[in-house]
Amino acid sequence: MMRFLSVILLCSLITAQFSINSTNGFGADSHVISPSSESMGGMWMYNSNSDNWNPLLASSIYKRNLTMIAVSSSFEGMKTDYYRSDNHLINSVNFSFPINNKTGISIGLSPYTRTSYSIEDDQYSMIGGNEHSNPLGSKSSYDIQGGISRLSIALSLGVKDIEDNFALGFKWNILFGNQSVYTDTRLAEVSYDQMGNPVFTLQEILVNYETNHFNGYSYTIDYIHNIRKNYFSFLISFLDDFEINQNKDSGTFTNQIFSSNRNYLFDRLQLDELGLGYMYKKNNNSGIAFETHFKNSLQYSDEIMILDNSSPTQISIHNGLYKIINNRKTDSWNSINLSTGYSYKIIKFNEKDLNDISFSLGTGILFNERKNNINISFTVGSRQSILETIDRENYYKLNIAILSGDKWFEKRRRD
Repeated sequence: MMRFLSVILLCSLITAQFSINSTNGFGADSHVISPSSESMGGMWMYNSNSDNWNPLLASSIYKRNLTMIAVSSSFEGMKTDYYRSDNHLINSVNFSFPINNKTGISIGLSPYTRTSYSIEDDQYSMIGGNEHSNPLGSKSSYDIQGGISRLSIALSLGVKDIEDNFALGFKWNILFGNQSVYTDTRLAEVSYDQMGNPVFTLQEILVNYETNHFNGYSYTIDYIHNIRKNYFSFLISFLDDFEINQNKDSGTFTNQIFSSNRNYLFDRLQLDELGLGYMYKKNNNSGIAFETHFKNSLQYSDEIMILDNSSPTQISIHNGLYKIINNRKTDSWNSINLSTGYSYKIIKFNEKDLNDISFSLGTGILFNERKNNINISFTVGSRQSILETIDRENYYKLNIAILSGDKWFEKRRRD
C-alpha cells in the first residue's frame, strides 16, 4: 500500500506529530485530552485532579460550581533518520458552566483529524516500452493540507458528595472541515548512457487537485461510577450522517483534461471509539488508574481516503498514577499535582501490525482559591513506521492548559 512513498520532504510547514502512518483515512486522529490526563499515560476518563474534573470529559462538568474557561495547546515534534518536524498546535477551547449541583453544560472546539505534509517518491517507477516507444519513468509528489474540526456540546449529570456516586455525560459533536490533496506526476523518457545507467528526460507533468468538504456528527457517552475507593468507567462514541463532497480536477499545467464532483453520504451509525477504565483512590490525594482504548477503522470506500488508503484499527492500554500536595497556607497556591504514566498501542494495518509506546509525566498548580489551574504534561514515545525504510519514529509532546473559573451567574442580594 505504501511502497511508493519512500522519502518525506523536510519542510518547516510540516505539522508536528506528522507520521507517514497518518497518510491513511482522513489524517492523523486527534482525540484531544487535557494535560492532567495526558500525563497519566494518555487517559480518556481519569486525570490527576482530586475530583477527576476535566473540561473535555462530559460526565465531570457538573462537579465544578464555577463557570470555567479552558484553553490548551501543545508543542509537538518527531524525528526519524530521514526527516524531522516541530510545530505549535492549538488543541482545544472549552467553556463550561453549572446549572445546579447535579447538572452542567459545556461547549468546546477541537480537531478531529489533522493533515499538513508533503511527500515525494525517491525514485522513478518504470513503465515498460514497446517496439514503437521507449520506456517511461514516473515520479510523483503530494501535498496534503486541512482536516476535520469538532464543535462539541456536552451535558453532564451526576450525584456527588456521597461515598457511592455516579456521573453520566453525553456529548454531541458537529464535524466539519476541508482537505486538499495536490499531486503532480513527472513522466520522463528513459534512455541509457554508455555505462548502462538510466537517463531520464522529462516529457510531461500531470497534475491532480482534489478537495474534500466534510460534514457529519458523532455522539459520545461516558459514565463513571465509584464505590468507596473504586472507580469504574466506560466511554463510547459513534459516527453518524457523515457526508463528503469531493471535487477532482486533473490535467497538465496548461490544459484541464478531467473534472468531476461526487457526493458521498454514510447515514448509518458506526462505532468510532470505545474505552474502559478502572481507578483505585487510596484517598483524595492519590490514585492509580488503568484504561484500555479501541479506535475503529472507518468502513468507507478507499477512494475517498488519503491516497486511497483505509484507516487502521487501534488498540491500546494505559496506566498512570498521581499524587496531590496540598498547601495549608490558603493565601498562596492551593495544591500541586504530580503524575506519571505510560501507554502501549497496537496499530493494525491490512499489511501488518505496528506498535507505539510512550511515557508521560506532568504537574499542575491550583491557585487563587482553587479558581485557576495551570497543567503541563510531557510525553516521549517511539512507534514503528509502515515504511520498511524507516525503522521507528521518535516523538515528543509538551502540552499546556490554562483554566480559569469564576461565578458568572451567581444571584446577588442588595443591601
